[in-house]
Amino acid sequence: MKKTRYFITSAFLLLLFLSPAGLLADPITELNYQGRILADSSFFNDTGDFKFIITNPAGNATYWSNDGSSGGGAEPTAAVPLRVRDGLYSVILGDSSITNMTSISPSIFANGNDLYLGVWFNDGSHGSQHLLPDERVVSAAYAVNAERVRVDDDTVEIGSSGVQVRRDYGYREERYVVKAGGTIDLDCDYTDIQNAVSALGSNGSIYIKAGTYNISSSNRINITGDNVELVFEAGARLVATSDGTPLTIAGSYNRVSGPYVDMHGHTGTAIVISRANYCRVEDGRTIGGSEGLGFFEARSCWATEMDLSGADAGIVIYQSQSCNVSENKIMECTEGIRFGKESKYNRAEDNFIFSVGKYGIVLYDDVENNTVQGNEIIGVSDGYGIYSSAHLTRIVSNRISEARQEGIYFAKVRDGSICSNTCQYNGSNGIFLDEGTAQCLVSGNRCFHNDGSGIRVEGEQNNIASNHTMYNGYLGIYLTASSRNNGVMANRTDTLWDAGSGNIPTGPAGLIQTDVNRVGP
Repeated sequence: MKKTRYFITSAFLLLLFLSPAGLLADPITELNYQGRILADSSFFNDTGDFKFIITNPAGNATYWSNDGSSGGGAEPTAAVPLRVRDGLYSVILGDSSITNMTSISPSIFANGNDLYLGVWFNDGSHGSQHLLPDERVVSAAYAVNAERVRVDDDTVEIGSSGVQVRRDYGYREERYVVKAGGTIDLDCDYTDIQNAVSALGSNGSIYIKAGTYNISSSNRINITGDNVELVFEAGARLVATSDGTPLTIAGSYNRVSGPYVDMHGHTGTAIVISRANYCRVEDGRTIGGSEGLGFFEARSCWATEMDLSGADAGIVIYQSQSCNVSENKIMECTEGIRFGKESKYNRAEDNFIFSVGKYGIVLYDDVENNTVQGNEIIGVSDGYGIYSSAHLTRIVSNRISEARQEGIYFAKVRDGSICSNTCQYNGSNGIFLDEGTAQCLVSGNRCFHNDGSGIRVEGEQNNIASNHTMYNGYLGIYLTASSRNNGVMANRTDTLWDAGSGNIPTGPAGLIQTDVNRVGP
């Protein structure tokens, strides 16, 4: 049997906390440990079980273990469950509020011991494995015994490299650690989230622990640096207390994971990606607002695995290019996804859009060259599954059902394509090309059980090829009197009605079997 090999990279940061009573109490030592797990050649993505000891270079003495059970360098009994994303995880060793974690006595640093950290990891499939080699606990940790400790109000300064801060609000244990280019572990009042973002600047991570953080117009969160990771752990929630945008992502190469934003009846966009490049928001949720998630003047940014509900529009793409919204769930919004104002080369793919009001996906006429692919749209109470008035729109491999109007509607679109979609059980036509639509390709679609026609064409110079239309309420394929010079070939349909002129093939109303189209059941 092939054994899965795990590799780990890591770093230490020291957190020194004093009891609220001040310096008279014994200090509690905590080590902020960050690592990256690779299983064979892939980054691990799930919750894993970790065990930790602090040992000697030979690994045969235990000075501390996460559950207090280890002796002689042995593996601890109980594990610490940690969430791992793209191989990355972080834990505060010695934080007794964490499951199966005991505090670390500062005495282990007092005797000049050469200390190493041992780590065991279990992915749930291959058993617990010791990650070798053990890692040396470097000199930064020994600052707990240095004489350069000064207390001034709620600030503790350690050494000369960086400032580490504890803010004690009395009613909860709250941590706020600032170290340039490093990591901030945050469990504090909402005002300190933006303080932490500002203090970090660029090139680091901020972890926000469980709790409700009220956001008003005066304390919104705005990421402007580069290479910042903002991680909302399970149970952390931002609640808007006024109109506006609680969370804005700007800069380059920033990532926000797990955000939960409740607009709480207020207007505004819950999360905005604004003038950003190569930024990403993922695995979160928004409730209410004008928009759940907005791309504004963004370039090459992503939104994935978001759950968006109750907004006027779930996702808005505005003056943005080369952005991607994929694998999101959007429900109970007026519009699912909206493309607007000069947006180009964007993609909406593999989203699930359910129970919306006017549009599942809409592309307005001042955008172009956008792709809508692989989405499932079910239930549009008043309007259309996919509606486009934008040139060069590509609608590919979507599944649309139970829209009040058309499944797919092209309004004066030129040079667009509608390919390999399924439109069924819609209240009007499956696919509709209006009178201004021209030079578009409609190919490989399946249109069944729509109340109108499977495919209705009013425009000119379009190609209708290799589609399958059956069991629709009116006609399989309907070329209306306004249709001109369309090519109709290799379709399978129960009825093909040509009332226009110049269409190929031409024929009388109720066209029967030809060598180009198969007409009939």
